[in-house]
Amino acid sequence: MINLASQLLRTIPRTVVLTGLLSMIAGLTNGSASAMSQAPEEMDLAAVLEKALKGIGGRGALEGLNTLYIEDFRERYAMGQGPEPGVGHFRMTRTEAIASYALDDNQFRLDFNHTNHYERSRDVTELVIGQSGYLIGLDDFYLQREPGVRVMRSDRWAVAKKSERLLNPHILLKDLLSDSSPASLADGPHSDVAGRRLSENNVFPVTFVRDRPTGKRNVIANDTWVDRWQGQDFFDLSINELKVDNEWLQRWRDAVALNGTHHQIEVQHAVHPITLHVNAESGRIDKLSTMEHDMVYGDVPLEVTYHDWQQQDGVYFPSHIRISLAGIPYLEVTRSKVVVNPTFEADTFTAPEGVTYEHDDVLATRGASVSQLVRSFTSAGSPEKALGRPRIDSQELADGVYLLEGTPSDAVFTLVVELESGVVVVEPGSFDLKGEAITEWIAENIPGKPISHVIVSHHHSDHSGGVRPYVAAGASTVVHETAVAFYEDLLGRKNATIMPDALDRNPVKADIIAVSADAPTVIEDAVRPITIYPVVSGHTTDMIIVGLEKQEILYSADLYIGAMARLLRVGVNMPLTGEAAQSALELDAAIDATGATFNTLVGSHDREPVSYADFKTYLGNE
Repeated sequence: MINLASQLLRTIPRTVVLTGLLSMIAGLTNGSASAMSQAPEEMDLAAVLEKALKGIGGRGALEGLNTLYIEDFRERYAMGQGPEPGVGHFRMTRTEAIASYALDDNQFRLDFNHTNHYERSRDVTELVIGQSGYLIGLDDFYLQREPGVRVMRSDRWAVAKKSERLLNPHILLKDLLSDSSPASLADGPHSDVAGRRLSENNVFPVTFVRDRPTGKRNVIANDTWVDRWQGQDFFDLSINELKVDNEWLQRWRDAVALNGTHHQIEVQHAVHPITLHVNAESGRIDKLSTMEHDMVYGDVPLEVTYHDWQQQDGVYFPSHIRISLAGIPYLEVTRSKVVVNPTFEADTFTAPEGVTYEHDDVLATRGASVSQLVRSFTSAGSPEKALGRPRIDSQELADGVYLLEGTPSDAVFTLVVELESGVVVVEPGSFDLKGEAITEWIAENIPGKPISHVIVSHHHSDHSGGVRPYVAAGASTVVHETAVAFYEDLLGRKNATIMPDALDRNPVKADIIAVSADAPTVIEDAVRPITIYPVVSGHTTDMIIVGLEKQEILYSADLYIGAMARLLRVGVNMPLTGEAAQSALELDAAIDATGATFNTLVGSHDREPVSYADFKTYLGNE
């Protein structure tokens, strides 16, 4: 906590705080010139930098800015979590944040209260001390860890560092003054950064709340989406509250449009440059542009706009900040309090005892390459996204049937089934290196058999983002028929330069097998035939479940009630009856429709299967 009467933190010589960020970002800015932009008067880099310094209060004000305290409110969005493949945006969290910075010591502390899309809140602190990071509090909803103290992995450390620098151009200017990174002037008409940009049809409907028991959403949609779905069963299953607002996205785009004349300071580094757009009249940094990677869409532009600058003790700060990713909303920050050079309690930036941070440069680079994607999931309470190559652990559910978990975990559990002539993988998960690690596990544990199929239960990015390595290995991709166009796009994209994966290195044409909405698809095998069933679900339009009828095992994807398995695993002595979640009722109906017997149910997000008998008890039917 802050104590303005306590001892000032010691000031040490400026350290290079931008190098780690900027060495992770590379590429070029290009695109069409903005109609509202024109070339500024000719100035050299030193003059433009001096103008930018004056815009925030002057060189002396910046050099004298040693500590900083900010209170703000953050709304964070995510792509790839809508009700249809490739359609729908998602507000992941609303966050009350207290940010404390010791700028010259390269330290910051973020005290967060996150409220996720299920309206569940939690407190967590992120502490970065130079090249180390720690997590304090409840960081994880999905793997059900108790509140405590953990070290950050290096990818998470890089995500935290980069995210805060995007919000604070003062840090970037401090490092330019310290000559920690080479920069150049890129004057001329403003041009948009390269990368995939999403359209209005990708964005609507925008989910703001999802009710956990019913799975229904409170959404903003446009007329096009409403006309397509209103009156159909899926609409009734998936929508709780609907507001029609055709201008929601356009208002954001109008707010972040860069108008007027700007100088562009481009800081060159190995992955992609950061460009600071300095207003030629006011000297304020109106925009920062760069590029990141998304596992579904490939390389995407990342653009930060700074609004409504206010003076605090001689230093100007933006009171409103917007981050766009792929040209659509990703983060909106509203600041309520800024304190310049506060004094902090002595232990504000003290590393917790009993845990030791170990830095990994490769993992940090991958984290910074996808920082906003990771930030969306960590804020929602799903912190580990297996950005690095995980260790694969397995449990054998039946002869030739394995449930695999990566460590670090992406909270998605993968089923592997050995057939007579090949291997089938069910549910790839979030990121590519998990797929590469599982491919290696299969080669070691089921030698001599190729991966013939990879089955993805639905399009959400935490399930589908890791599919590409399996296609590179020669697997056919099995998905619901409504998702074929989405996977053609995902598997056919060739725009990844920031974080290329196995399919970028070994491009092959994807073979996509569509599961009909009206009938199951069977992968024939004498010992372990696999049946893929379409499911009518309010969760997504493309949900499928996977049955091994001879082994009586069902992979039930996101329809599985993982909380029940966790209660059983820890031996909680309480009845499992009560109001069943809608997804469980949908699963129950789907199981009945198969006409098959399944004694073991496996869920995408749970390491422990549960028996069908316990599932029926949960439903209150037994």
